[in-house]
Amino acid sequence: VGRLPDSIAQFELAVRLRPDDERAHLALGTTLAEAGRVADAERELQNTIRTLPGSGEARWELSTLLDKQNRGTEAIRVLEGAVPLPVVAGRTHLLFRVADMAHAYLRDVERVIAMMAQMMETVPNESGGHKDLGLAYYRAGHENEAVIELLMATLLGREDGELLGALG
Repeated sequence: VGRLPDSIAQFELAVRLRPDDERAHLALGTTLAEAGRVADAERELQNTIRTLPGSGEARWELSTLLDKQNRGTEAIRVLEGAVPLPVVAGRTHLLFRVADMAHAYLRDVERVIAMMAQMMETVPNESGGHKDLGLAYYRAGHENEAVIELLMATLLGREDGELLGALG
């Protein structure tokens, strides 16, 4: 904690010298948050997103900061902005986080289903994902879609006897 002011000063200098350096912006934002300067951290991460709109990591960090302040609706909006970005790795984790936050804060089952369906496009051979999506469809009253997903899960994970029971 005692070295945080020095770190902040160094990261501020790095951002001034290289305003297009994503790592410098992220380091400054997260260090400000760690130092308890939450409003400054939020401003820095928002600035990073404006300056570098392709920074999915800045969106992730800002959504985490907002979530810690129980500002879930804002956190979801920020995080959803990363979904269309060309994410090379971590797309499934990103979609899961959006779905999880939509469920926790909004109880928005349809949004959760939409995120889960996008996840399944990313990892189509994941039987557990098809099972979770099928059960979500079932809970939302989408029985035809539920049957299709549960069948996919059964075909991909034949050892899962629980799925056969869910199908009736």
